[in-house]
Amino acid sequence: MTRLAQSVQTATTLLRGADLAGYQAVTDLLTETTARRTMDLSDLSPSEQAELIAARTQQLQPSTAALAERVAKAAAEDRKFIAKFGIDPTGSEVHLGHSVPMVLLSRFQRMGH
Repeated sequence: MTRLAQSVQTATTLLRGADLAGYQAVTDLLTETTARRTMDLSDLSPSEQAELIAARTQQLQPSTAALAERVAKAAAEDRKFIAKFGIDPTGSEVHLGHSVPMVLLSRFQRMGH
């Protein structure tokens, strides 16, 4: 089981069995959530990376397999995979809807890209 799967299992267990009205349960859940948000994902294989991204997207273009191939190709060329999001993060037209792609890009960073 991967570290990420263990973290999901821990959070699920906390949510199922805990009284969320209690301070300790909330503290434990927030601690686990914070650990997941900062977890180093660089040891995941290209296919695991693609599956993780695809599981958190509505539609991945061109496909999960294509993303895995591109990540593997970058690794074979001894370089990092480059993902771009074409907005100006300092612009006035940036809104909350842009946060989802930014979170996905941060996952790519934690994967070592």
